[in-house]
Amino acid sequence: MAAQIARHLAAAGQEAPAAEQYRRAAEYARSLHANAEALDHYASALALGHPEPGRLHEALGDLFTLQGSYREAARHYQSAVAFQEELPRGRLEHKLGRLLQRWGHWEQAEAHFAAALSQLAETDQEHLARLY
Repeated sequence: MAAQIARHLAAAGQEAPAAEQYRRAAEYARSLHANAEALDHYASALALGHPEPGRLHEALGDLFTLQGSYREAARHYQSAVAFQEELPRGRLEHKLGRLLQRWGHWEQAEAHFAAALSQLAETDQEHLARLY
């Protein structure tokens, strides 16, 4: 229902609530592994000016990585890094490193892993363990 609500809100010119409903629709679609729909909904939320663009770009990067569209994934992860005040940059650097590793760009991946290591807090044991 969130996607239908979003379309109606957008048609009525209520962009902020429409963007939030598109985000909700995207997360629901993602939970069902309906990745194509999730991609469309996240893109719509971004186009309508969702207040958390970094999180949406990160989610888009995750979905494009699953699809094997590594260029698109890298573009979205880099956009998410641009919103670093909103997101933990170490986590994004780690994701960029994993993406580049999959892509076969070993030296670039290692640089992102090093950046992630320098930015993750010692208290973030879960992400540190994954990075190591």
